[in-house]
Amino acid sequence: GIIGRIGTKATEAYQMGDNLWKFYGFQFSKSQLLPALKNFDDVQAYFKLVEGYNFRPFKPNGVKKTLKEAIAEAAGLDIKNTYPNYSMIPSIVQNVRKFPLLGNFVAFMSEMYRNSFQILRGSLRKMKSQNPYIRQIGARQLIGFTTTVGIATPVAMESAHKMTGITKEMYQAYKDR
Repeated sequence: GIIGRIGTKATEAYQMGDNLWKFYGFQFSKSQLLPALKNFDDVQAYFKLVEGYNFRPFKPNGVKKTLKEAIAEAAGLDIKNTYPNYSMIPSIVQNVRKFPLLGNFVAFMSEMYRNSFQILRGSLRKMKSQNPYIRQIGARQLIGFTTTVGIATPVAMESAHKMTGITKEMYQAYKDR
């Protein structure tokens, strides 16, 4: 019916806005990494330190990646790890999502925790880099995160409670189970 179509359109609009911010974040991350990653040695050091594994210089078809592609890959991983992505929530949370209202709240909280962990881990790893550009990126991320969490977390929690209709008592009871 009409309600279903309105809901579908609202969801599409939300996802489009979400994707727009991810695209902006991706472009911003690439612009930060451009002066930092001047060659494949820089890329290899970045992946080893920040991502925790060796950079794979070849595409699946055997063609060597360009430096521009390597920077885009690093920026893409940064966005994947630090922006909400509801396809990455654990299966237990996906099962809880089936419940009206509570499910979306739990999914939101799950992503908030995942993103917070990734931002902290990534920024602290970047601050250990020998590369001054990478250290600066890490320091800015850490300062931004701690400032945002200090101000926005209570606001985000309050907004989530209001949007979902889940009271603080209900949420506490869920956490205490």
